[in-house]
Amino acid sequence: MAGALRHLTNINSTGSNSNGGLNSLTGPSQTALDEARSLLMGALWNASMEAPPAREHTAMGQALLPLLMGGQDGSPTWPLLRQHDEAVIVRTATCLFHLCNGAPVNSLEQLRESFWEALELPRLNDDACSHLMQVGALVLDATQHHHGTDNPISTGGACRAITLLTSPQWASSRKPREAWQRSRAAEVLVLLRASICAGTAELLLDSGALRPDGSAYEALVPTGCQHGTGAAIRLAGHISIADGGRLRQRLASQVLDRLLNLVENVPHALRDDLVCVLHGLSREPSVAEASTWVKHIPSLITLAEWAAQKRRIQSLACALELLTAVVPRRADDREQAWLKANLHR
Repeated sequence: MAGALRHLTNINSTGSNSNGGLNSLTGPSQTALDEARSLLMGALWNASMEAPPAREHTAMGQALLPLLMGGQDGSPTWPLLRQHDEAVIVRTATCLFHLCNGAPVNSLEQLRESFWEALELPRLNDDACSHLMQVGALVLDATQHHHGTDNPISTGGACRAITLLTSPQWASSRKPREAWQRSRAAEVLVLLRASICAGTAELLLDSGALRPDGSAYEALVPTGCQHGTGAAIRLAGHISIADGGRLRQRLASQVLDRLLNLVENVPHALRDDLVCVLHGLSREPSVAEASTWVKHIPSLITLAEWAAQKRRIQSLACALELLTAVVPRRADDREQAWLKANLHR
């Protein structure tokens, strides 16, 4: 299959083989080429999903990733993602995701330089784009494991991802937003992975990702996808601790109301992350004094009681410290009594 893929990626849109190739494949109709590419990528997609032994999966990735990536000998990168046929593009993106998902970290390093060009190609639909962005998260993860999160190479890749996914050109090319729901959710995953790198927190705050209409901001809703909401909460958590907490006031100005609105209805699986982020924000005195905490104090107390009942010690400690920071200025007598009783247990 690798040989067939090599020749089908070398044939350009006019039907001629740009690198010589097999004479038998010279001059077929565009329809026949599209069908051949689509069938082949469907077969490779199925093979990549069958979860073969790790050694075979690695060998498949090593053989196919360079062919999918292209760019050898001056040829265009990502040739199958540049095709006109939507089925070829979607199947290529899906196959690429399954090849990369679970692949050894060092095998993804080869994608670091050229991968972001794939996301800028004009014919991606929502399915293809969402799969490619999941690959992007895997590439960022591999780069961070290989070079470290403080390394300029990792930071450069993360900043490139943030700049691309929050650019006006990116937003304008993905409208109406209702037609790009899977891609919007995948954006948050990529931004979360990028936020792990040093030097990205301020760029994220400047980017608009955590402002109205931003993908991370929109994910901070109790009725949204739990996976996306969790990624957005953890993204805010990374910014909260970045640079020793220097950016907490800026972060709170963008998402504190949004985070507090989650307290009452957040899924149980996300409660630990949410209370940790709110605790971090409350460490900034100017944030703790914000009036927006007032109406959420009963829900915060309920959250602390849940942590105590479930013996989530770290979450309980964060919740009590959080309430200590915001309750004395705000609470009524009942809430003051509850806090004093629990602090002296």
